[in-house]
Amino acid sequence: MQSWLAWRFYSPSEKHAQRSFITLRFDDATAGQKKYALPIMEKYGLKGVLAVPTSAIGKKLVIHNSYNRYVPIQSWREVNEFARCGWEIASHSRHHRSQNNIWLRGPWAKLSESELYEEIVGSKEDLKAKLGLIPKTIVVPGLTLTQNPLGRREVNLIIKHYQFFSVSLSDLNDIILNVPSKYMFGLWGIPIYPSPLLRPTIRKILRLLLEKRGSWAILFFHDVGDNQQKKLLRERDLQMIVREILSHNYIEVVTFIEGAKECQDLM
Repeated sequence: MQSWLAWRFYSPSEKHAQRSFITLRFDDATAGQKKYALPIMEKYGLKGVLAVPTSAIGKKLVIHNSYNRYVPIQSWREVNEFARCGWEIASHSRHHRSQNNIWLRGPWAKLSESELYEEIVGSKEDLKAKLGLIPKTIVVPGLTLTQNPLGRREVNLIIKHYQFFSVSLSDLNDIILNVPSKYMFGLWGIPIYPSPLLRPTIRKILRLLLEKRGSWAILFFHDVGDNQQKKLLRERDLQMIVREILSHNYIEVVTFIEGAKECQDLM
């Protein structure tokens, strides 16, 4: 088995033996990501991963639960702008079912066979129909160890229809967990939230990437707001994160597909 942190350790190709990788994953395809994240990433010449819950596109408001709601991207044309900028477009399921509540009717373990197929494969079919692309990655909605634990049925269906899947921890402290072997192929993401400790957290992650060259960290974000927002990751927060990453020449920012090309045990 591979060693586990909040990310997988891989055997990089000889060319990149002294480098580490980082993926910036943007979950839920929000209007704020289109307005703020896409221009910032483009400004610095970076590509991210946009994880799209396909039924949300064009809705006025999406409600995940009583405290989590957002405005999604309003058209498939806008989603396609990310693809034209070189971003990887990933499935984030069709309806983002994860927690067992009246909005999401999840988690996946409680879905029928047809409902589960709709979430995992239906979203892939949506992306093909709307954008003309077949996603290689699915980002599983919800925190995997608590909100949406995956059983053999769910993992087998994912592996059958996707090349990679990305799952989510609660925070950086989850690196102490003994991740179950059934998730050994998952690319684990660390959530990045607005906080007074945001910069120290990012710097801690970058130090770990320096100490363990050849490792791959996935950071994931939700909605992005303007610089006056208090509850959302702000435009200037994301710009700070990008600048911190780019200040280290041993780190390469990659999509999942790009990172896999450099990692021998994903080939």
